[in-house]
Amino acid sequence: MQSEPSVSSGGKAKGRRIGILAALGCLAVVIGYAGFALLTRQATEPSERAEQAILDAAIARIDAESQGALAPAVSSPALPPEAKPGAAGRAAPDAAPELPAPQPPEGYSFATVETEMAKAPMPEGELGEPESIDDGLDWLDAPNAIPALARQAADAGRNWSFGWVRAAHDVRPDAARAALEKLGAQVLGASGRLIRAKLPGDPASLRALSALPEVAGLGAVPKERKLAAAFAEETLAAAPHERTPVFITLMTDDRQGRWRRQLEALGAVVGHFDPDIRAYPAHIANMDLDPIAIQDFVLAVEPIGIVRAAHDTAVPAMGADALRRHAGSPGLFSGTTGASVPIAVMDSGLNINHLDIST
Repeated sequence: MQSEPSVSSGGKAKGRRIGILAALGCLAVVIGYAGFALLTRQATEPSERAEQAILDAAIARIDAESQGALAPAVSSPALPPEAKPGAAGRAAPDAAPELPAPQPPEGYSFATVETEMAKAPMPEGELGEPESIDDGLDWLDAPNAIPALARQAADAGRNWSFGWVRAAHDVRPDAARAALEKLGAQVLGASGRLIRAKLPGDPASLRALSALPEVAGLGAVPKERKLAAAFAEETLAAAPHERTPVFITLMTDDRQGRWRRQLEALGAVVGHFDPDIRAYPAHIANMDLDPIAIQDFVLAVEPIGIVRAAHDTAVPAMGADALRRHAGSPGLFSGTTGASVPIAVMDSGLNINHLDIST
């Protein structure tokens, strides 16, 4: 009589072992993934907390500056103490001390070479046709440019507003300046062919300026161009009352604090003015970003950024950690300082005739 097939006890044990190993393997994968997620969260959370601490510190400093509790971070020789914004009613801070002149290491000396920079004409067609270059200045001489400038002046309650003029091709800014000032404009500065100016607020005067042969276009910077795209997107996702530390660059200086007072009236907490770059550090609620950016005296609103080092591969690869290592606290390092290493800086020179520099 033929017996039915059966599985031996050895085969059953082997199958159980395989099943147990498979289960353990799956469990190891789950545990490994969970551990990786935990480590990733632990690695990123301190970084996010550190960045927030930096932003909070920036806001705290701006608060202290706005109340006169801190001296300016930069000296302002162009502004006498009595003319500095916010100086009324409180003592002017002492001038920043002069830094000692740098000294070379023993056995070395500084050397400079000043010679005439070689110049040559740019070959025709080197940069292509001007029409093929997108310079982002399409708002200059746009169909609504003159109405926008007139509306800007009316909204500000003035008979003028801040704006920009683009000089015609092959026209130097000084020639354009003379032509503009004859028709009532006040030139504040220039960069290349772009001229920063106070422009009349009535449409007839603006049309006369636009018709000058020295002028290729004029207009006011749109609000969207004053804000970095990524910055605007971030604020849309944030709470309306959340405050953001920013730099607010002005169209002109602010010796009497006129624009500072207007920024404060719009909800900004404003720190010390830096006359060299015409900028205020400030912090503003996200809901106040657009009302501030739309002001004609505001050139740009930029977030106070955080530098994120990305040397996690390059530094170990070159062996730098063997000589100098971060000690765990901001600004603290162990190892060599590099003080005995001579440093040389080689530069191709400065073209003082370039329009962006000579003006």
